[in-house]
Amino acid sequence: MTSYNAKIHWADLIKNALKNASNPVSVDGSAALFKVFIAGGGPYFHSMVEKMPDHPVGKRLLRDKPELGERMDDLKTLCALPEGTLGRMLGDFFSIREVYPASLLATQGHRHNYINKICKDWNPDALWLAERLFYTHDLMHAVAGYGGSLMGEVLVAPAEIASFDRRAKWPARVIAEAAALLPSAVGRKQMRAALLESWRRGVAMAEHIPFYCIYWEELFDQPLSAVTKHTGLPMGNIAAGQETWLKGGVYDAIAKGFGTIPRDEIWLYKMKDLIQEHGASPKDLWRMGESKRKGLYALLDSGAPKSKIKIAIAAAAN
Repeated sequence: MTSYNAKIHWADLIKNALKNASNPVSVDGSAALFKVFIAGGGPYFHSMVEKMPDHPVGKRLLRDKPELGERMDDLKTLCALPEGTLGRMLGDFFSIREVYPASLLATQGHRHNYINKICKDWNPDALWLAERLFYTHDLMHAVAGYGGSLMGEVLVAPAEIASFDRRAKWPARVIAEAAALLPSAVGRKQMRAALLESWRRGVAMAEHIPFYCIYWEELFDQPLSAVTKHTGLPMGNIAAGQETWLKGGVYDAIAKGFGTIPRDEIWLYKMKDLIQEHGASPKDLWRMGESKRKGLYALLDSGAPKSKIKIAIAAAAN
């Protein structure tokens, strides 16, 4: 039997947690968050994979190993689904010019080739599951109804973490209670009530079906009501104006990446173009050195023909 070594890399976990906390919505900060999950989540991802065969849907997922990212990036298919379905909601959202492809953000753990370095002794099934779960963040936003603002990110966190399985119930509660201490436009009591509701919704999901055993691809053509029933997610009391609860100088600076967003957007949009228009692999783009990426951006800016850009992408990925 193959022996796998998925230890916790404490130094990397702490370093990347601090980097994420210092500027969470910058490219450096968001990539650091994925590195936190990889550095600290190895034993957890392996334990989830070991439990999947005990659940009928989990067993099918391990057998099929569908690529959730490819399905979420297939905007043509998603946008052809009926109005009101989960897939159509995702297709319409990711078709917005200002929104990056699901794969571009979910594969940030490959930046600087980090996943390949840390996960070389992992069970391949556990790595597949970890990368699959990275894509489910946007799905949780869509199903739970929490928006993409800073407040939406804070609210979705307790539900998302608690939904993983029953072991995550109390760590998610701690996160909810800590987030309730944030100064807000409505005060601590209302803030805490909203966060605890999010937490209870996630707990209900975990008690209904482990999050890692949800076959999301089979739900894309279903209306949102059917998706919430299948996942066990209770309805939420999403208060009007909830997205604006975290406002003020510090929060506005965080939401803008402390001024880094304009810088980051310049090349993130170019990465989006390379993925959607020229067939580049997002994992390859994150793994390659900055100088190679800049060379591809220069080709885009020069208006080079697609054939030349495709050849350059292949060469840069090697």
